[in-house]
Amino acid sequence: MLGGQGLYQGSTILLSGQAGTGKTSIACSLTQAACASGIPVLYLSFEESVAELTRNQRSLGIDIGRYLADESRGLLVMQPIRAVELGLEEHLMRVMHLVKRHRPALVVLDPVSSLAGRGDGPEAKEILLRLLHLVKEEGITTVATELLGDDSQGVSHLDVSSMIDVWIKLRRHEHDGEMSRLIYVVKARGLPISDQVKEFRITSNGLRIEDPYIGEGGIVYGTARLARQTEDEETIGQLHQELERARRLRTDLDEIQAASERLMRAEQEAKAADLDRQVARIEQRLAASERTRAAIGRGRA
Repeated sequence: MLGGQGLYQGSTILLSGQAGTGKTSIACSLTQAACASGIPVLYLSFEESVAELTRNQRSLGIDIGRYLADESRGLLVMQPIRAVELGLEEHLMRVMHLVKRHRPALVVLDPVSSLAGRGDGPEAKEILLRLLHLVKEEGITTVATELLGDDSQGVSHLDVSSMIDVWIKLRRHEHDGEMSRLIYVVKARGLPISDQVKEFRITSNGLRIEDPYIGEGGIVYGTARLARQTEDEETIGQLHQELERARRLRTDLDEIQAASERLMRAEQEAKAADLDRQVARIEQRLAASERTRAAIGRGRA
């Protein structure tokens, strides 16, 4: 979805979506990929404990617990912080203290909307902008998740788009009693992006992003895509059969027309030959008659 390229170091990425759309799972998947590449990560969870987070993600095949740091080693530092514990300014100071202490290359704020929800009006926005700016100044990549309300219609209330380099939105799609998760890129500074809304699947073997199925009936997701794909394949098979029959009929028609033309030419050639013979006979009779008359004329003379 980003042209096959990774994120720029020091970028700020925002994952926005309703509950259950997979924001935390994506953040944990990025965390696992970073740790697997030897990149140190500071994961700040404002809602779940470390035990809950690692257990829940392990069920999806995302095992970030094995990278947890102890006193001597480890690439992942996970710090649960209850948003209600401190005021906004204290949260800002605590986060920056953790950043200075552990020197990560990637910071995860999950969900940052819980932190922003601690204040009203411009104060919360100002603190959040300061936090994102201070982390960016350190050259650290930030992944922040934002919980959108069910009645938000996908609209973000953080109002920090000026600080966001890559903005990815997730949403639910309900159809025929099935709920699918959809994902798309709102913006990505300096990166090529896909304009498609893709399907995002959470499985026991990890996360998968799949292209939507676009058929004659439009775009479909979930199990409906399998049914539509089967229908379209059957339709395509029928069309191939009809095309083959039409081609055979056209070939037969061409052969019949060619045979008719050959027969017509043969008949015309036969008539022409008969007429040629008639002309030859008449010419012979006429020549014989003229010779006879000439002979009679010479005898009378």
